[in-house]
Amino acid sequence: MIIGVNATSGWVQCGSLLDEGAIYEEWDGRQCIEELPCRLHSLVSTHGALTGALVILGPGSYTGIRLSLTTLKMMTLVHKVSLVGWSLFDGYMALNHTMIQGLVVLTSPSRKGMWNLQVFQSNATGYASVSSLLQVSFTHMAAFLRRFESPFYWHSFGDDDLAIEADRVTTHRAHLNVLDLLRHQQSTIASMDANAGALSPIYSCPAVV
Repeated sequence: MIIGVNATSGWVQCGSLLDEGAIYEEWDGRQCIEELPCRLHSLVSTHGALTGALVILGPGSYTGIRLSLTTLKMMTLVHKVSLVGWSLFDGYMALNHTMIQGLVVLTSPSRKGMWNLQVFQSNATGYASVSSLLQVSFTHMAAFLRRFESPFYWHSFGDDDLAIEADRVTTHRAHLNVLDLLRHQQSTIASMDANAGALSPIYSCPAVV
């Protein structure tokens, strides 16, 4: 069984790939994120040995990222299997780049009044980041987006309806399904060495502009 966890937002996602199919659950972790280790332990106890894991490293909820990363690190060490880490934005682009042709700006809520932002170039054959991960206020984010002279896509995580005054922007609500990313990475996880290296959250110190 391979497990994937995305705890970067208030809603925690857990996906599992089994020999007989897949399991997906999602729950509101804002008041009960501490349940995550018990839920994962119960999953492994019920459905058999862990053979690999995937975790979303951020950006997002500090508590959710730390807890999911720590729990899966411990579980993969005990079971001597590999753990793969993905950023929220890279995971989204890996699954959606074939449907997005051009310049893409991804944003997600950060601490109060701030937003995470990263720019990608995307086409049918692949994608590449063209900026580092930034942390900006909405005012600075709007000013940053208005600098673009060519049309671009703005995909935003979170529940806020965001907009700027620019006809060249196509906006879209972004969502990453961790089970889809788990399927996308299944062969990579299975082939990785269990001692491939340590993972660290990317949320803790993004650049501030």
